[in-house]
Amino acid sequence: MKFFIYRKKVGWFFFAIGLLCFLLISNVWAFKFNKDGKNLILQASQAYRNDMKSRPSLSDRGITNYVQGVVKHLAPRGKKLPPGVTLDTTVIESPKPELYSYVNGNIVITTGAIFAMDNEAQLAGVLSHEVANVVEGYYIQMYQAIKAAERRKRWSRSRDAGSNHYKANLYSGRCQ
Repeated sequence: MKFFIYRKKVGWFFFAIGLLCFLLISNVWAFKFNKDGKNLILQASQAYRNDMKSRPSLSDRGITNYVQGVVKHLAPRGKKLPPGVTLDTTVIESPKPELYSYVNGNIVITTGAIFAMDNEAQLAGVLSHEVANVVEGYYIQMYQAIKAAERRKRWSRSRDAGSNHYKANLYSGRCQ
């Protein structure tokens, strides 16, 4: 009888571990984007358009499609992108190795960065960092946290200023 009870407890333990793993890798605890996050995505779209006006895009569709394919394979399957974000890749013709992403999902890489890699694994390694930033919405989360902290600070200052104003009037006899 003791063995059966022990087995039952172990079964529940593994069930709980499996459920926890499922919740961690699924979108059940997806981050919620507020007005600040949505505004940041719009600003990033505009910044991308402005930045790309002065940068020469690579005309070789073979390399561009290859890099875009690597990026698509790096995106986790079943994981939804944040609202307003589309995963896209732009290859810029430049000998300087650069790789960065915009909050709206545009990943920019230069030919200098591509040709500096020895193999596809290295390319996938550096691109995976940018894909993770976009897919997980790290920059948006940080921006929203900063904006929330700024609002709390302003609220705290205004509350303290109002309190100090009341105290000053109280001590001067102007407040009943």
